[in-house]
Amino acid sequence: MEIYAQKDSKKNKDTVEERISVSLNDFVSSDENRKESADSVLKVMAEDENLVTFNKNWKIKLGDDSTWAAVEYDDSGWKDFNKDSSKAEKKFYGIKWFRIHFQVDSIAIGVPAALVIRQFGSACDVYLDGKYLKSFGVVGHDKHSEKAEFSVNPKPYAIAFSDKKDHLFAIRFSDFNRAIMNEKGFNPGSLITVSVKDLNKEIEDAADLSQYVPFIFFASIFITLAVVHFIMFVFYRQKITNLYYSLYCLGIFLIIYYTYYVISATDFAVISTLTKMAKYLAPLIVIPLVAMLHNIFYNRLLKVFWSLILLYVASLACSKLGSGEAATICVVLLFFIAVFEILRVIIKALRKRKDGAWIFAMVILLGPLFGILSSFLPDDLVISGIEIHVNSGAIVLCSFVLGLPFSMTLYLARDFARISRKLTLQLKEITGLSEKTIKQEQEKKHILENQKAELEEKVVQRTQEVWEQKEVIELKNREITASLVYAKRIQSAIL
Repeated sequence: MEIYAQKDSKKNKDTVEERISVSLNDFVSSDENRKESADSVLKVMAEDENLVTFNKNWKIKLGDDSTWAAVEYDDSGWKDFNKDSSKAEKKFYGIKWFRIHFQVDSIAIGVPAALVIRQFGSACDVYLDGKYLKSFGVVGHDKHSEKAEFSVNPKPYAIAFSDKKDHLFAIRFSDFNRAIMNEKGFNPGSLITVSVKDLNKEIEDAADLSQYVPFIFFASIFITLAVVHFIMFVFYRQKITNLYYSLYCLGIFLIIYYTYYVISATDFAVISTLTKMAKYLAPLIVIPLVAMLHNIFYNRLLKVFWSLILLYVASLACSKLGSGEAATICVVLLFFIAVFEILRVIIKALRKRKDGAWIFAMVILLGPLFGILSSFLPDDLVISGIEIHVNSGAIVLCSFVLGLPFSMTLYLARDFARISRKLTLQLKEITGLSEKTIKQEQEKKHILENQKAELEEKVVQRTQEVWEQKEVIELKNREITASLVYAKRIQSAIL
């Protein structure tokens, strides 16, 4: 990721653009040339459209004395502070004073101007012509009493210069928190940058919320995806891919929010805490991604995933034990293995023509494709009167950032549609079987009812037959009885 500082100057109605780029890695490098590169971009950002040009060097003195803010104080014995200053002065962490004498052009006298102070883990009290102006943070005698600021995009403070010829800036400065950053291997850049700019333009820039639109846009996308897929996992636990994807989107959202806070806020304590959290949360972006791809194409977690978990635990253990370099090595190794595994899984899935592999191939192809297309576009496009600067690097970066979420969302939507169609077909089959079963049951019931009627009729007939047979038997019994009586009488008569 790179920071760009752009400075435009108009001469003979032609615009000359000076662009300096610096990698964020320059801020954590121990190489002096890379550190100077990191400081130079901050200097260009500070000098852009400055109303006041500081032709002299700042003077520095270690220590603390309130009389050093006075205009009449003789600072001729102070040392010049510039990039060639001794390392002892640059590395001294504590209270120090800066002073600079300068002159203001007549066109800037009495005109409201904006004082812009950029700090990176420090605090200062600013004096103009011997009078106290404003404190940025709270200058302290130790890291506990100091309230430091980290202001990449500071808010302007309104000032105005009197009609006197010579002016003086005096700054009381402390940077105990910068010492903590350096101890942890992070180069915070310049001690402090002081700029005097056009107040109206600075107010417009500060009130212009469009600079935060990309953060809001990307953060909204990823937090929405995280919540939706987590809810899908809660209601359908069998699809654990939704949980992995939700964790991945949540990690991206937290990184975006962290970046937004660093740019927009100034509280160094909060930024420092968020930085520690980001260091621990960053690996959680790629780990769920590897788990998600393993689950999709292998239906199980491979040994590589558990290796990443071990590296993550090792980085946390090293950080806890105070070995920052070892923790950094573990995190870098973790990211390298994770990226390699992601590419390996996607390429292997393509070779084996696994279902859905082409969707994830978009992640690899979108970046180069958009990079080639953007190279054919002009540097500036005008659409409906709106001028748009074409930045190929930003386009490629956005394609990579949005490529994976888009691919994953497309895959899950496709998978969900397939499941929905499958369930619909199963529901139709079940409905057909149910109707068939009901029809069979109705037929059985009808048969049973017919059989019952037939049985009842047969019972009635059989009963009637039994009664008739009974009557015949009774009649025969009476006849037999009568015959016996008659025979008895005959026998008696004979006797």
